[in-house]
Amino acid sequence: MKITARSNVVRFDNFDRSTSGRLQGKNFERSDNFKKQELGILKQIVIILMTVMTLGVCSTASAKKVSVPKMYIFGMAASFSDTIIYFTNVQEIENAWIDTKGNMLLGRNFYSMELRNYLKYQGADNRTCIVVANKKRSKLEKKYLKMKKLYSQSKDGKQHYDIRYINDQDFKFRTIDMRDDIDDSEHGE
Repeated sequence: MKITARSNVVRFDNFDRSTSGRLQGKNFERSDNFKKQELGILKQIVIILMTVMTLGVCSTASAKKVSVPKMYIFGMAASFSDTIIYFTNVQEIENAWIDTKGNMLLGRNFYSMELRNYLKYQGADNRTCIVVANKKRSKLEKKYLKMKKLYSQSKDGKQHYDIRYINDQDFKFRTIDMRDDIDDSEHGE
């Protein structure tokens, strides 16, 4: 192997490798200008990422938390250890708190825990629960039907999941009052 150095170019001549995946008879040449270009590109990427992150923080800071008179919600619960899927009906909750930027229901984790605790009390432990909410009932019903279809129909015509529905008389979501949590976070406490 012969290594020669010129002002800003390092050259490796006769860099041979055997047939076990190495290159044979290739010259490898890398200049300092190339290294500077790589660093310039990396700096630009870092600057762009930092700008995007800053804009994201600024945009989330401008979102407000408000209470809406009506919100519609449904829940779904599944387990990785069996094929039983639970669905609640679409329910109306009053005075729910939302984030005005994306109209997202605040405290979704608390609503999920409500459903999880109900199922645990019924003997269905270790369920992963989700809730889906929207201010418009028609939009939420479309999502509800889409999720039900996802689990009730399969391409081979067989039903792979045991779908169980939870009646409104058995379980009803209760409104989570987020006023205290919002007041604390806005004042920086």
